[in-house]
Amino acid sequence: GLFSDDGIDWVVWDSAHLNLEGPQRSLPVYVQPHVFERLYGKGGRLKCLAACEEHLLHDWVYQGLRNPHIHVNQRDPGTILVEYGPEDCKLGYVICQVLADAVIARTFLFLTMDGTPEGDKLYERLRVNRYDKSHLGLDSLDTLRMTDFCSDPVLRRIFDECGLSHIFENLDFQGVLRTGYASSCRSYLGSKRLG
Repeated sequence: GLFSDDGIDWVVWDSAHLNLEGPQRSLPVYVQPHVFERLYGKGGRLKCLAACEEHLLHDWVYQGLRNPHIHVNQRDPGTILVEYGPEDCKLGYVICQVLADAVIARTFLFLTMDGTPEGDKLYERLRVNRYDKSHLGLDSLDTLRMTDFCSDPVLRRIFDECGLSHIFENLDFQGVLRTGYASSCRSYLGSKRLG
C-alpha cells in the first residue's frame, strides 16, 4: 500500500476481474521483498535508476498493482504478469501468484527476460537463451542505457521488431556511453542471427 495523510491506501483486487471461480471476493495484494531486490538490489535489473530515483521504482510497483495491466503467464498458469514501469515506458513485469484469499507479488522480470512476451520474441528472433542474455547484459536496463547499444541501427531494428523500441524512445540516455559494446554484441550473435 501507499502511505498518505489518510493512512495506508492498500491495493486490493476484485476476484471477478481475474475471472476466478467461486464467489466474488476482494483479494489484498502483498509485495515480497524479492521484487525490490530484483529491481535495484545486488543483480538488480534497474540499478542505474535506483541511485536517484529509488522512490519512483517503488511507486511504479504500487501504481502497476493498483491499476494492473495483466497478462497470462504462458509458462506458469499459476501466476500472472503485471506490467511495470512509468506510463509511457513499460520496463518489465511484476510476477504475481493468485491465492484463494490474496495476491502475492513474488518477483520482477525485466522486459527482455525469458518468460515475458517481449523476451520470448527476442528468443524467437535471435535464439538467445537466458544464459546468452545474461552474458550479453541484455537482461538489464544498465546495458541498454549505459552502452552504445542504443545507437546501433542493427540491434535497434531487432529490438523494434520485438516490441522493445519504447525503451530507447522514452528513457533519457544522456551521459557517457561505454563504446564497443554494440560491436562485441553483434560479434557474439553472428551475422546469421542478426540477418
